[in-house]
Amino acid sequence: MFPRIAKKETNSGTYEYLVISESIRIKGKGSTTHNIATLGNVKKYPKNVVENLIDGLIRLFHIEKYGLTKEFEVLAAYEHGSIIFWRKIWNSLELSKMIQKHIRLKNGRIKLEVEKYIEMMVINRCIEPLSKLGGSRWIERTCYHVMK
Repeated sequence: MFPRIAKKETNSGTYEYLVISESIRIKGKGSTTHNIATLGNVKKYPKNVVENLIDGLIRLFHIEKYGLTKEFEVLAAYEHGSIIFWRKIWNSLELSKMIQKHIRLKNGRIKLEVEKYIEMMVINRCIEPLSKLGGSRWIERTCYHVMK
């Protein structure tokens, strides 16, 4: 089943109706659609009415994989999948420990977590190669931004 808009042309103009349809296969003729219900003229359904209808169906059928329109809002989406992949490789090679050890040998007074910055730069080059300045802008669009 799926919603669709069916058009009907008459002498007085073209009308659009909201219809619930299903695809059916007729032996010897092929596939077609069959209207299950006509919900009326599309013009009588403003956006808020459609949202309320969808929310009602979600509640009625206990469909939890969809959120109700008024209960949540996506505030931000950060790139993370590829970063997790490259961080696993970074950690399995113990590159942070190697960098820390090398920096302590050269200069024991550095308090900055240099290995974190090097990790971000290397992972940036693996995912979306940019300059150092471009990499700092890239970080704002990733889960690194959240992990600071």
